[in-house]
Amino acid sequence: MEIKTPPRKTKIFVSYKTGAKDGMTFAANIVKKALDDAGYDVWMDVEDLQAGQNWNDQIYERIRTSDVLLLILGSTTIGSDWVRREIDVAKGSGVTILPVLIRDDFDKQDTLEKFDIPRVQYVDLLIGDETQFKKLVTELKGIQGQTLKRQKEWIEQRLQDEKGTPFEKADQNVEYYAMQNLDNVDHPVYNNLVIHIAAGDMTEMQDIDVLVNSENDYMQMGRIFESKTVSSLLRYHGSLIDKAGRLVEDTVQNELDCRIALDKDLQKRPFGVSTVIPTSAGHPESNLVKNNHARYIFHAAAVSVEDGEKGKYLQPILQDSGLRRCVKNTLDKVLELNAAKGNIWPKDTDEYKQDQIKSKDYQPITSILIPMFGSGRGGRDTKDVIPPIVHGVHEFLVDMTEDPAKKFTLTDIYLCVYHHEDVEPLQQALAKSFRKLNESEYQDRLKNKPVMEAKVISNDGVQKVVPIGEQEHIEIALTETPQENGKSKPKEKKPQSSTS
Repeated sequence: MEIKTPPRKTKIFVSYKTGAKDGMTFAANIVKKALDDAGYDVWMDVEDLQAGQNWNDQIYERIRTSDVLLLILGSTTIGSDWVRREIDVAKGSGVTILPVLIRDDFDKQDTLEKFDIPRVQYVDLLIGDETQFKKLVTELKGIQGQTLKRQKEWIEQRLQDEKGTPFEKADQNVEYYAMQNLDNVDHPVYNNLVIHIAAGDMTEMQDIDVLVNSENDYMQMGRIFESKTVSSLLRYHGSLIDKAGRLVEDTVQNELDCRIALDKDLQKRPFGVSTVIPTSAGHPESNLVKNNHARYIFHAAAVSVEDGEKGKYLQPILQDSGLRRCVKNTLDKVLELNAAKGNIWPKDTDEYKQDQIKSKDYQPITSILIPMFGSGRGGRDTKDVIPPIVHGVHEFLVDMTEDPAKKFTLTDIYLCVYHHEDVEPLQQALAKSFRKLNESEYQDRLKNKPVMEAKVISNDGVQKVVPIGEQEHIEIALTETPQENGKSKPKEKKPQSSTS
């Protein structure tokens, strides 16, 4: 006898604003009961949360495994951070979103735009009669297969992306953008800042003060000889490597571990996602410091280590709001480090005291490179993380212009992609919030850029001040000059600039 497998029920997650005495919870329960009776597998947080388990994990896992997120839409919905997070997770997981209108006393399109779903059509349940519920069921039948189709396409795209075309040579100046200054505000954000599209391997890019590392929430960098992730490359190029290519000192990871161990607020791992911890860019003789002139690495927790049935796995930030927060925390760290004059260590430590000695020569941070957080192996598609990252940069810059007390020193922000295929989505996202600079406009900003200087000590103790980025071109050496008495005396050789 043939045993037929019962058809799989369509899974629906009901997202609504709780806590307010505005009928939203009542309406959500009415919708749930109607869909239960229609044979759907409906999930609501009030009824279906299991005791003893992390509520966030239960909610997010249920969203990721749903076919449709049903958004109960009323005038107070926009005020719910929970609803916003649930929508972000649904978008990040490729789950279809269907708004259901139960109130008509607000600007519906404005609310949908603020949730970043402006083109999503809603279903009208204002009356809540049988006709409207039948229309809801009809709409669900029409879209219930879209999620599986979209997720399948996403997997296929991820496989294709891994075969994407990387840049053979890094290019940190693909295009230039600037803030749109419609009100002619006099502020460094508008006058001096350049947003660069950078492409390729960030460890090949030069004269950038801060490189941002997309890290896991345990702050354990990628293994040097086992992967080619951003984390492992920064770890390798920040290390002291001998001429035979052997690791002599694992500088960046050692410093990161020491930094965590000495900070009372950071001693418990894992850390919260979007935590940012600064270290130096590595050993003074490392490639990052000696050749590329990087000064710091900001380690941003953009993925979490999770327990699964087959062991631990990495879970990237799925919420757009989480990506924006990660960007904001990263850029805020620039302000903090400038205020501390470059001292990355907790107070009352020997390391802090040593850094304080160097702080008198500190030059503010003027440039930072930000990768596409949460993409790459096991992460979201790069084209999906680009818009919230660009949005996060724009939000930070707007905040800076509205707070004159904050000293803004950045002149260059580099947004870095790895494959040729990722440049166009980044161009499209930047064009929505920034204006593109032509070569002449970029050169004008380059001329007005403040010059940061470094001190170079010659062999005989003579101190010279040169622009940062040119110190490797300054040759200060001792030569022998014949004298009349047959003896020779040392003479300082004149500095040779990079353009001479």
